[in-house]
Amino acid sequence: MQPRVLQAVSFLKGLREKAKSEGSPNGRYGLLAKGFGDGGLGGIGAEFTNTLWVLAGLKALVEAANRLGISGFEETKQFYNELRSATVAAAKQEMKQHPAGFEYLPMLMKEDPQWNADAWHQPRPQAGQWALSHTIYPGVVFAKDDPIVKGHIALMQAGHSR
Repeated sequence: MQPRVLQAVSFLKGLREKAKSEGSPNGRYGLLAKGFGDGGLGGIGAEFTNTLWVLAGLKALVEAANRLGISGFEETKQFYNELRSATVAAAKQEMKQHPAGFEYLPMLMKEDPQWNADAWHQPRPQAGQWALSHTIYPGVVFAKDDPIVKGHIALMQAGHSR
């Protein structure tokens, strides 16, 4: 299955290159191309969910290859590290202040047109957070004391407020 898995990783790298050429925030940050975030996010947009879910999968892939002693995944590990670093850098720029006083990472980026809608039609802060949940557990992409994780937990505890 290794050739197919590496082909899938190559496809994901292509999505990062596509993002760079589309001129979106995703491309400027070095993330995967704009996508459909699901979980309460509408349409194709500048979002984090696809990149986050891919991070969880890439980390599991690299760890499995290491555990089983399978070579040939060095470029996959490099891609994972690059994508994770880009995500952390993007998150620092995209964090939002919650009315309860903490910062959290919304799944739609600040430039997404959905934020320009009136407050009634804007996405709820909790929308699309499923992907970040998967990177926290079982993905363990971020440490428990990471600001991204702390903000996510505070957001989930805050309920449905804006």
